[in-house]
Amino acid sequence: GMIAFMQDDLRWDDLALLLAIQRGRSLQAAASKLGCDASTVSRRLRAFESTLDARLFDRTPDGLVATNLAHRLMPHAERAEAAVLDARTEAEGTDTRLDGTVRVAVAGGYAAYMLAPNIHEFHEQHPKIRLEVLVSTRVVDLTRREADIAVRFVRPTQGDLVCKRLPTAGESCVVATKSYLRSRKVGEPLRWIGWVPEFQGLPDAQQLRAITDETPAIACNDMVTMVECLRGDAGAMLLPRSILGSYSELTEIPGYDVPPNESSIWLVCHRALRDVPRISATWQWLEALTERTLR
Repeated sequence: GMIAFMQDDLRWDDLALLLAIQRGRSLQAAASKLGCDASTVSRRLRAFESTLDARLFDRTPDGLVATNLAHRLMPHAERAEAAVLDARTEAEGTDTRLDGTVRVAVAGGYAAYMLAPNIHEFHEQHPKIRLEVLVSTRVVDLTRREADIAVRFVRPTQGDLVCKRLPTAGESCVVATKSYLRSRKVGEPLRWIGWVPEFQGLPDAQQLRAITDETPAIACNDMVTMVECLRGDAGAMLLPRSILGSYSELTEIPGYDVPPNESSIWLVCHRALRDVPRISATWQWLEALTERTLR
């Protein structure tokens, strides 16, 4: 419905309050961020809600949970905050330090083999940004703000999103541990580790089907678990060459003609958030990391 308020009634203070509560998830946390006490935050929130004639937060046992209206106002509040910071920078002639939380939704393999080994770099560049890494094979709903940025292997079609295509996952090869290969009897077929049936659409599942008719003896919905099975001498699997170098116990099994991986990696973000400084900094870092690792 229409929000019933006059332009004069909506102040930057109200938007700052909205951001503080959303980030703190409680009146107490918002109060310490705003430098006042919880009862003041509570009073100001009630006043703001009555101005809007709508609820901004539902009071739940888990703290304050943003309503749909609060979610819709958030990008505007973040842009207002960025403008205030820019004005302050301009006035003081100093650089604003980027702070706040950025939630990044990624698949497990990307999280473990690209993000985790390099995340210390991000922290050195941006010590005040807190990265929350959400590992999920499920497509998180960016429009509902479950995450700020997502790294996807399929281009999303829904929502007002900015999408950037990054390089493909590079060459893959068939690998196993040296000890698995030593213990294998002569002529015994490889025991394959692969994806469960509902993930057969993934490019690496299609690659595996191109080189063997065998159904994987060990199937999983998570790449990290597959790699741990591999390292535990369970069998052989297809692995991007970029990961192979990290594990001295793994070796390539030659003789397989692995087709190229056609997948792209997509960096995705809600359009309204793309230029918020902390989101933009995280986006640029993820882009550079992916390009560097997969080239």
